Amino acid sequence: MSDTLTLVSAHDVSDLHTFVQRAERLGCSLTRLTVAGSFLVATVCVLEKQGLLDTHPNVLGARVIEIESRDDAGGAHGEFLVETRALLDRLARLSSSDTRTLDVPPAQPRVAWAGIAPPRSDWQPCGEVSSAEWVATARAGIDEVAAANGLGSQIVTEVRRTVWSRPLVELPFAVAGLAFAAFGLGFIVDGTDEIVRLTSHGTWIRASTTRGDVLARA
Repeated sequence: MSDTLTLVSAHDVSDLHTFVQRAERLGCSLTRLTVAGSFLVATVCVLEKQGLLDTHPNVLGARVIEIESRDDAGGAHGEFLVETRALLDRLARLSSSDTRTLDVPPAQPRVAWAGIAPPRSDWQPCGEVSSAEWVATARAGIDEVAAANGLGSQIVTEVRRTVWSRPLVELPFAVAGLAFAAFGLGFIVDGTDEIVRLTSHGTWIRASTTRGDVLARA
């Protein structure tokens, strides 16, 4: 029997579908699904370190979805790393039906970013920023990266890494890639001005809105 997850409502199905759809558009080929009680945390890596000597931080996006808690053998437990496309296809089928039970796609081989998980507690407040400011940062960075298209893949890759590793505020690891991930995943929205709350824990920094969290770790 395959692992299954039953989402609480059609709204949760839609939320998860939208998150995974946006993640795929950002080039996130894998999604980590972590089940904890009655919650599912879907995590993707928007910007990934390139090897052990890379000093740029990983940038992750995470969305928490409510699920029905299952203690029997038929429910999914623990953590799964799955193909984003396979997950998106199964969520699309759910969205067009009356069921809320998701068959978890086959597990994929572990990758480096999926082996690190942010702390669950003891995050310390370290600031607030305007979502409008972050949207502007994300749009400016996207334009700068786009301007390098056609100059060769190595140049585009280096421009991308340079743009998204720029510091945003006077905090370790608070880089422009956080704004890019938040904007691309729909956690901050153009035309609105809400508060993005920043918290930190050791080498981690987290930016949170009502729609989700983006995290960076060196």
